[in-house]
Amino acid sequence: MSEHLEQDKTILSVLEKFTAFNAFPNASPHNLHPFASGSSEPPVGLLKELSDAATKITSSLSTYAGLGISDPKSISLLRQHSALAHGLHTSEQGTLQRIDALRKRRVATYGEDIPLDRAEIVDWCISRLEHWGKSAGMEIFKEEHVGRMTVVLGGKVLVVDIDFMIDRSTPSLPRIDVANVKTSHATSSAATENTPAERSMSLDEFIKCSLRNYLEEVQAADSVPDSTKAAKMAHDFESHLKYLMKLDQLADEERDTGIRWFKDVTTLTSAMNRAHTLEAEAVARSLSASVAPLDIFLLRAHALALPFITSPSMSFLTYISPVAYLSILRMSEKLQTSDKDVDWIHKFDISLPALRKYTNSAGHRPTGVTTANLTLASSSQPENHSDSQHLPLLSNRPTFLLPVSSPISDLDHVFPEPPSGGNLGSQMWTLDFTEGGLTKGIVMTQSRMREIQFVVNPLSAVNDMGVQMMSFGYGSWVDLLLNPGNSPSEIYTAHYTSPSNLHPPLQLRLSASTAPVEPGFLLGRVRVRTLREVWAILEIVKEQCWLNESLRTCEWVPESTEPAQDLGGDDVNEATEADLQAILNGTFEAKRVPVNVFVPYQPTTDPLFGDDNGLPGFSLSSPPQSSPRIVMTVQTREASPSQVQITVGHDPTRPKGVRVDVNGSLPFTTIQVDKLEESARRGGIFGLAGKVWGWSRS
Repeated sequence: MSEHLEQDKTILSVLEKFTAFNAFPNASPHNLHPFASGSSEPPVGLLKELSDAATKITSSLSTYAGLGISDPKSISLLRQHSALAHGLHTSEQGTLQRIDALRKRRVATYGEDIPLDRAEIVDWCISRLEHWGKSAGMEIFKEEHVGRMTVVLGGKVLVVDIDFMIDRSTPSLPRIDVANVKTSHATSSAATENTPAERSMSLDEFIKCSLRNYLEEVQAADSVPDSTKAAKMAHDFESHLKYLMKLDQLADEERDTGIRWFKDVTTLTSAMNRAHTLEAEAVARSLSASVAPLDIFLLRAHALALPFITSPSMSFLTYISPVAYLSILRMSEKLQTSDKDVDWIHKFDISLPALRKYTNSAGHRPTGVTTANLTLASSSQPENHSDSQHLPLLSNRPTFLLPVSSPISDLDHVFPEPPSGGNLGSQMWTLDFTEGGLTKGIVMTQSRMREIQFVVNPLSAVNDMGVQMMSFGYGSWVDLLLNPGNSPSEIYTAHYTSPSNLHPPLQLRLSASTAPVEPGFLLGRVRVRTLREVWAILEIVKEQCWLNESLRTCEWVPESTEPAQDLGGDDVNEATEADLQAILNGTFEAKRVPVNVFVPYQPTTDPLFGDDNGLPGFSLSSPPQSSPRIVMTVQTREASPSQVQITVGHDPTRPKGVRVDVNGSLPFTTIQVDKLEESARRGGIFGLAGKVWGWSRS
């Protein structure tokens, strides 16, 4: 026992505390951030406690070294005691780990218990709706007429009237469908608030579509119903009702003013629709088009606000990959647009029904589509910006670079503040990137995570005290993006083949460990207070998503130590005399074109204590904005080849939202930048090296 440790503590027991099961929840280095996925509390306190324990252990070991114990029996007894204590600790931790695994195991989903007798399907569907309503704490009222049935789901404030159409013309095969949904609010001040909002999407339409999709699935006539998919729809609909009842409880506690919990989304929609209209018009004018392409709009404008598209709250469409954009565009051409969406189709080239169907088709966020949900979530942790909640936003984000005829207002909309100490406990407005925990979040660089931290907490620079970047020995953010869960690699390789065979296959070589190595984190949830904070965060996330999805257009693998293989699978043949003569004549056609790829590291500047190089400084401005870029170098196809550098970056000021620069000693004079930028916009970033190589002439 050492006087440097607390009483009843040994060096072994102190170490075992930090090696215990779940001592550091979500202990991956990429999760050690307050905004990381699944983080229940900021890990700074735990890390500080570990550092203090290491200091005490070092002091205690120095004391033990000076005692000079030489009695073999005492040493043997100490070893025996330590072995027994460690054995008990290991057994206890193993038991705790098994219990935790059993509790967190995914319960087998057998799907919805759809009745085999189709004559019972109507009554069964109504009973399922009653079950969901009761589970959410709502009261149920039913009224049946000939060919119709009305089900009322009521809370203290919220009332949901659902009208069903029932067709019993074929007794053995009746059908039920949703005719109409109407939500209202039972407050004295809501008499004028219950008029349906004149917009393309509403809470009524969201509930109607969600319930109709479920009914169509369980009543599939031409195929066997997918009970597992129906169970997922049922779980989601029940979750939607529970979220609405949370708002209902908050509204009931505030009495007459509680209507704001349901009206706030409508207010936000009106404000942001005006902003999106101005931006869409500016994008269309710059392209000389009648409507704005949605992918270019997302690259150049703010994140698109979509109320009630995936949940009974506000969602923000932040980024769409080129593949996802093309898929939605094709779907949009096949779907008819309703009269409610006239304003929408005058803005964008993709219809709202197609966007809604695509984002909900997989039951979770589709690949290539980045959305964020603004929801009210429970919080067991203190505010990460409580010390600066009344400070103005010091960051220069969000930017507004599009030329518009009038300024955008209503950016400083403040979300309703949840009451403290209510029946629901501590609640906070959260910008969720995990789809309610279904995904792990978005891979972010540490510099952009610092930008987000500065947005929500302007005083974070003071708290950081100029702490420098740490890589934790787990590689860079590129490893987290391309090779998660595996050992980091310095080099990743990929092959790119031209769809039109304009150039030989490209052998891409991506350097992942640029100096200094920038670690990555998984962005999960961020607490927000105002609309300006939301748009500022989404602007940062959009830049990272462009970079992530651009790299994911190729299948990268860690570089192997084996000899290089030809793209066709055969070993590289030895050079022949004819090949040598072709090289000398400048007519040799390469079987593959090597291209070096790297992502430049953008050093961040501490807003109060200077830059990463330790230079002094003091200013209350946000870290400098650095547009994401991908740089490629390729040799020209001349007899004496020279190196050409191609830089592709996200640039909201360019018509296509991307910027392409070609530098180097070029044997040609004309560079078709417009074609290169269009190819980059369409997802062919790495094919630009092949285009430039093909244009070069000796």
